Amino acid sequence: MFSKRFVKILSRIGKPVVIRKKIGDSWIDVMGVAEIQKVNLKHDLVLAGVLDVGDAVAYFPPWVEICPDDRVILNHEYMVESVSRKQVGDETVYIRVLLKQTHETVQASFYGPNTVFYDDFDVNREVWTEKKGSWSIQTGRYVGESTSIALSVAGEEWSNYVLESLITVESGDAGLVCRFSSPSGIDQYYAAILRVTEGLLTLEAIQGNQWARLKQTDYALNINQQYRVRVHCFGGFLMLFLDGAYMFTVSDLGFKIGKIGAIVFGGKAAFDNITVWGET
Repeated sequence: MFSKRFVKILSRIGKPVVIRKKIGDSWIDVMGVAEIQKVNLKHDLVLAGVLDVGDAVAYFPPWVEICPDDRVILNHEYMVESVSRKQVGDETVYIRVLLKQTHETVQASFYGPNTVFYDDFDVNREVWTEKKGSWSIQTGRYVGESTSIALSVAGEEWSNYVLESLITVESGDAGLVCRFSSPSGIDQYYAAILRVTEGLLTLEAIQGNQWARLKQTDYALNINQQYRVRVHCFGGFLMLFLDGAYMFTVSDLGFKIGKIGAIVFGGKAAFDNITVWGET
C-alpha cells in the first residue's frame, strides 16, 4: 500500500489523503496523495458560481484513481464534484478535481493490501511487550487493567501506517498507541483515546511525564460498548476515524517512527482484531 513510489510522490506533490469510494452498498477507504487548495472569496471558481468558499481544488498524481461522487479526506471531508483529465502518452493526468465540502461524513471500512500486523488474540497471535499494568487474554480479547496506566506495545519501528482495533472500555478510558519509541529510556508516543469519562475523543502526544492534547472532539461514548478506532499515520499527519467515520486530522512532527500499542487509563478495557497496514 505505501510503496517507495508513493512516498516519493508524496514529498513531491502534496499531502496524504484518504479517498472514500462507494463499492456496491458499502464505502471503502484507500490511501492517496493530493495537493488540495481551498478556494476563497476571490477565487475564479467562486466568482463563476462553480464552487463555494470552503470548497477546494485538488491535484492528484496520474496513478491515483479518482471519480465524481468519491469522497476525499484531508482536514475536511469533500465530495468530488467533477474531474478534469487529459491523456499524456499512456497515462491519464488529472488537471484538477473540484471538491465540494460535505458536513455529513459517511462510514467506511479501510482497505489496505499490505497487512504487516494482525492479532485476533485467538488463532492469530503476535508478540507483545507489557510495559505497565496488568494484561491478559480473556475470551479472545486482549484485556488491560490498572488504577493508573496499563500500556502494552508490539510491532516494529514503522513510520507510515494505518492502525485499527476494536476497543471496549469497561471502566476508565482507553485507546490506541502509535509511533511508540523509547529514546534514552524515555517513552514517547501518540495516543488516540476514548475519553469516556469526559465524553471526548482525543489525540494526545506523550513524552515521559509530559502530556499534550493535540486535538479533541465531543463524542457521547458509552461504557461496555465496542468501538472501531482507526489512526492513519503518514508523515506529519495523523487522521482519526471512529466506527468508520472521519473525526479529525492533526498535523504534528514530534514523533516520526515507532511501534503500535494499547493503553488503558484508570480502569479496564478489552482490545480485539488489532491490525496494521503499512509499508513493505
